[in-house]
Amino acid sequence: MSIMSRFEEALGRIFRTGVQEAELKDKLEIAMVDGAIKTRDGLVAPRRYDIFLSRDDYNHFMQTKVWEKLTNHLDMVNKQRGYKVTPGWSWRIRLHEDDSLPRGEVRIQTGMSDSQMVAEQEDGVEATRTINADDVRALDEQAARAQNVSIPPAWLTLYRPSRGQPMRLERAITHIGRHLSNEIIVNDRRVSRYHAEIRYEHGQFVVYDLGSTNGIKINGAPTRNPVALRNNDMLTVGSHEFIFQRR
Repeated sequence: MSIMSRFEEALGRIFRTGVQEAELKDKLEIAMVDGAIKTRDGLVAPRRYDIFLSRDDYNHFMQTKVWEKLTNHLDMVNKQRGYKVTPGWSWRIRLHEDDSLPRGEVRIQTGMSDSQMVAEQEDGVEATRTINADDVRALDEQAARAQNVSIPPAWLTLYRPSRGQPMRLERAITHIGRHLSNEIIVNDRRVSRYHAEIRYEHGQFVVYDLGSTNGIKINGAPTRNPVALRNNDMLTVGSHEFIFQRR
């Protein structure tokens, strides 16, 4: 690396923007959707959210006491998506300082039950000042094992309003919506920020409407219920039509 490149990299670290509250809420929403599990009574959202931040971002959010806003946001998203809750349900949000993360980056781990991390209680949110690197790796390995699913070849191809290139469905969960954090972004005012998702589960690709404003259609038929996709099914989101294909 040249001297100029190292200088530019150093400047980037100095002037990197910290994590913003709105960004943290968006990432929490994505973590909730990704971590939701299917039960006989419906989808259940994760209860525990471990948020890993750089030292600067950690200190910032500890001073602003953002957790009340975050728990309120989880309440709102959970209600919008219609996830099930049990009596006595409460969110557990933990903020962790992680020196391996640069300013402006955040990582979130979710779980259905309490973790075994030692933490200090502060106004309803558990915050850890430091986290052992081995603990971080253990959490990452645990999440990787949970998501280590062999995905068979499948594609989603935009058919209308214009023809697009086939998009390989390579993840256990593929998000569809207007927000830029989705894997498939649909720039359409009729499409919600987080409109739908395609999950690979029990050997099938299943599309879920995520409580969107205008819903989805399968082969022209409106539905709000999960639908297992078959080869050459047409999925409509807003004014956009996609063909699902699987080998």
